[in-house]
Amino acid sequence: YKKGLEMQGQEQQGKKNNAFRKKHIIVFAIVVTAIVIMIIMLFNLLYGRAKQNLIMMWKNNVIQQSRGLEFYLARTTDTVEFSSVEVESMLSQGKTNEEIEEFLIAEMESYVSLVDNNYTGIYGYVRGEYLDASSWVPGPGYDPKTRPWYRAAVEAGGGVACVTPYVNLQNQERMMSFSKLLQDGESVISMDIYLDTLQRMMEECLEDECVRAAFILDQDGCVVVHSNPEENGKNYRGKQGGSESQEIMQALLADGSYSLNGADGKETLFAETINNDWVMVLILDETELLKSIQYVIILLIVVLVLAVFGAGLVFFLINRKYREAEQLNREMSALADIYEAMTMIDLKTDRMSLLRTNDFHDQLLKNDLTNYSKRILLITKRIASDESMDLLLQFMNPETYEVRMKNIHSISHDFMDARGLWVRFQLIVVDRDSSGNLWHIIWAVESINEERQQKDYLRKLAETDALSQIRNRNSGESGVRTRIREGQKGVFILLDIDDFKLVNDNYGHDVGDHVIIAVADSLRETFRDTDIVFRLGGDEFAVFVSEIQTEEQEQRILSRLTDSIDRIAIPEMEGKKVSVSIGTSFYPLNEEDSFEALYQRADKEMYEKKRKKKQAR
Repeated sequence: YKKGLEMQGQEQQGKKNNAFRKKHIIVFAIVVTAIVIMIIMLFNLLYGRAKQNLIMMWKNNVIQQSRGLEFYLARTTDTVEFSSVEVESMLSQGKTNEEIEEFLIAEMESYVSLVDNNYTGIYGYVRGEYLDASSWVPGPGYDPKTRPWYRAAVEAGGGVACVTPYVNLQNQERMMSFSKLLQDGESVISMDIYLDTLQRMMEECLEDECVRAAFILDQDGCVVVHSNPEENGKNYRGKQGGSESQEIMQALLADGSYSLNGADGKETLFAETINNDWVMVLILDETELLKSIQYVIILLIVVLVLAVFGAGLVFFLINRKYREAEQLNREMSALADIYEAMTMIDLKTDRMSLLRTNDFHDQLLKNDLTNYSKRILLITKRIASDESMDLLLQFMNPETYEVRMKNIHSISHDFMDARGLWVRFQLIVVDRDSSGNLWHIIWAVESINEERQQKDYLRKLAETDALSQIRNRNSGESGVRTRIREGQKGVFILLDIDDFKLVNDNYGHDVGDHVIIAVADSLRETFRDTDIVFRLGGDEFAVFVSEIQTEEQEQRILSRLTDSIDRIAIPEMEGKKVSVSIGTSFYPLNEEDSFEALYQRADKEMYEKKRKKKQAR
């Protein structure tokens, strides 16, 4: 009986132990399950954020590359614009086509030497004649009006047109053209650039192992340049594009990144618009792309082991990684920021919504986001400088938005603000109502001060003589013609260095350069900043001095100039003095006086003085 009671007690104790063991197993299983769930959540959180930040990094990379392409193309656009303005001025002055062609040749030589040599030359169709700065003579039957560059300029109606790459008849190479129709409605100025630079940019993208392809498409789906040159010229919308090309075209309609099923596995596509005309596309290998975040998986394994020994350590790791991911996200977002301020405008309610702002923008709005159409003109008056006021008021006038953005996505205007800084205002169409009328637009503010400084620097290079560092011939003559058109009176001075050839022959060209620089310094020392001082070329210089109308004033200036030149001392010339011959002419001599006549009078007097000097010897 006693033994039976012991056995019964042991059995009951065993049941209790089994129940206790089962209870702990259940608790352990619950704890492990909770830890596993936490790890899975942690994995999804960190992996998702890391992937998102990685995608943002690549998208920002595409944005930066597209902006670089825009800047590269803008240089050509600016050149065509500047050349067109000068040609139109020459046409209005009755210049011959030969003179216009000489200007195009000089303009192209200056541009290639100072900026880039990736261009064939400036050419065009002026008053029924084909002109070419590269001296290319077209073959029989060549009709400029049938060429892509001419047709595109006419269709653009006065804006600079970017022509789809085509085979150039001059060198049989694929090129692209930028052309502009002049005000006469028939003449066109155009410029070709090789696609080498764009091709190199695309091929350099392949240096990253993640990149499978990089290319640029035009509006028609035609490949402008491709990292694989065999794809150049194909039309991805037409029969030339295979199933993968068709999928790429569909992906371009998506916003942000897009996943593709490539022949070698999953791919991620990024696209960014260039100048509202082209699209830059970057296709990445997702496997290679995600390798960079494999450390997250390794970290999670470590966290899983540590989590078994304490929930506190797991919480610490989660919190730390979350903060790191948030910080990384903020940093990547900051890199992708383009605009200083962005405001969404509801044109139906006339209300504003802030998308991105800064202190200066907040001061302008003063926390009042209503009555946009009335307040924007007041804000414009506060932000613009006096000289920028009128044009900016016209640009920001809400009554003109519908007409100006009827068939385009955005419009922009560059101006100088009241602080003396260059700013770009851009109005971007967000959507339209069912009737096609504007509904929401974005008013974006971008600082372009550094960009404008770079343009001003390049323009100064183009207008400056490289050796003497005073104005070159094109810049100087243009300045004198402007003064004449404005009706300013003055004296025109031509100056030629005597026996300059002997200086080069006897002492060398380096000494000749020193003489030219010294004479230029004397001109700068003698004349005012408002006077136009320039080098014609070789050893010839010219000056236009405004407000000089009497011979007495003229002689005082010439006396200062000759005294300054007489003080020139070039050590290599062993005491030999530098002398010059000077010819002058007053403007205007009569009501029909012109720059050409002014120049000829001064030139004649200068060479007469030089002849008398030689006879006196």
